[in-house]
Amino acid sequence: MNVAKLVLEYAKVFVWPAFFTWFAWRFRTNFANLLDRLKSAETFAGIFNFEDQASRLDQQR
Repeated sequence: MNVAKLVLEYAKVFVWPAFFTWFAWRFRTNFANLLDRLKSAETFAGIFNFEDQASRLDQQR
């Protein structure tokens, strides 16, 4: 009985990381396409404009 509870606790701990890994792997091309279209992001740390950064990198070449 003790071993069964221990296995259940391990399963509870690992189910979310396993699900997230499967989800990210399954939809990896969709995420890549989304990131290509992403132009800016606003967070509590500030606003990030990826389009400006990409144009700067192109000018450096």
